[in-house]
Parts: sequence; structure tokens; C-alpha cells
Amino acid sequence: MKGTPDVRTTQNRRRLAAAALVLATTGALAACGAGDDGDKNTKASASEATPDFEKGAKLTADEAHKVLDDVMKGTSTARYAVSIEPAGGSEAIEGSGSGEIQMDPLSVRATGTVTQDGETMDLDYVVLGEDEIYSKIEGEWAKNGLAALTVLALPPASTVIEATRAAIEPSSTVYVGQESIDGVDAAHYTFTSGEESEAGTEEPVDLYVGSGDRLMRVFMKLEDIATITYDLSHHGEKVTIEKPDGEITDMTDMDLG
Repeated sequence: MKGTPDVRTTQNRRRLAAAALVLATTGALAACGAGDDGDKNTKASASEATPDFEKGAKLTADEAHKVLDDVMKGTSTARYAVSIEPAGGSEAIEGSGSGEIQMDPLSVRATGTVTQDGETMDLDYVVLGEDEIYSKIEGEWAKNGLAALTVLALPPASTVIEATRAAIEPSSTVYVGQESIDGVDAAHYTFTSGEESEAGTEEPVDLYVGSGDRLMRVFMKLEDIATITYDLSHHGEKVTIEKPDGEITDMTDMDLG
């Protein structure tokens, strides 16, 4: 490997990651799938995607948990695109990326870029289960350590639901109504956590759920830093995600301070 990144480089990468850290602290789901039939990209009827709630209804915590549980149960595989747009604050951050994910066993492959204050961070990583994270650093593959940190800068959308479920504030979830996502009817929910994330925000998370409990879109606003949108597609298709080829530097024992 071409040397270990210096302290300033590490700090800058941490700074880039911090703006998106709320995603890493709010859970683990971005790719909610269909069944074994795959995503035929058919337009679901309103009756197929419409829940048994009145438009604008506030859900109880139990009802909100059930919505998230149903989405989790529908999970298999998906592709996703992520867009990070500045929100007008002094710590504006922007970026974009794409990836694919399999939920059982958990595996993610993603690429993208994140830019803040003129510094751009290129991202290319693989996640295999809970203990293996591989990321390209200065053009070469590393495992865990700093590699795990870089993933926080552009988390897979597999970072949104589990902790959201655990931290839902009672009666804070709202069924907004039906909306069309790329021509597909979806139920729009707004979830609010009762706890502040490490990014210091209680901003709501918006989920758009189609028929078959497919997650179509995730939208978050990180205070005045950025808005983050995940769009999901190709649910249920076969995904093959493997350990990167070639030499890999194991940074598992690296002290990130």
C-alpha cells in the first residue's frame, strides 16, 4: 500500500464523513426488495400500495414499527442511486453514488464521490457481513480500520431503518399519502426519532413504500448541511458481491483515535 494516510488526511475524511454520519447511526436498510419474482417495474395500483390509514394520519409507535417490520420482511436485493445536495448551510456537502445490496447474507458494493469545501473524496467499497469492510484508499484496497470510516461518507441506503425503528418517537410518524415515484404508486411516511443522532439532528426520515413492501425512496435532511435521497430499483434481482481481487492491506488494528 502506498503508505498510510497522514493525520490531516484522516481528519479531512472524518470531516466529510461526519456530515453523513446520521445515516450510519440511524440503522441498516436501503435495499428493500420484492419477492422472488424480481422487479418487473410494473405500475402498482393505488389499492396495492395504499395502507389502511387516512391521509395525514398519525401512527402509533406499534403501527410505525409494523410498517418498518413489513419493509424489512420484504427485503431481498436491490440497486440504488444516492444523491447528496447542499442545503445552504456553512458546512455544505454534496455527492452522488450508486450501489447494490443483498440483505441475507448482508453484502453491499458501492461507488461514488463526496465533496465538501472543495475537497473531493472518491469512494469504492464492499461490505460483507458485519466484520468485513473493504475500501479503496489512494487507489489500493484496505480492510476495516480507515476503510470502515470511509463508508460513513456515503453510506449504503442500508443505513436507515433498524435504528429508526428502535428510536421512533410515539405518535411522531405520519402517513402523508400516496405519491408517484417514477410512475409507481407509493405510500409516503414521515418518521421522526425521539433521540438526537451524533450529527445532532432530529430531522425526519421520509420513506416511500410501494406494493410488496418495496422501498422505493428514502429522503433525509441533515439540518442545513445537505439533503440525501436514495432511489431504489431492480428489487429481487440476483446480486453477486465478493471480496475485491488483488492485494488488500488489513487495517483492522489501526487506531483511528
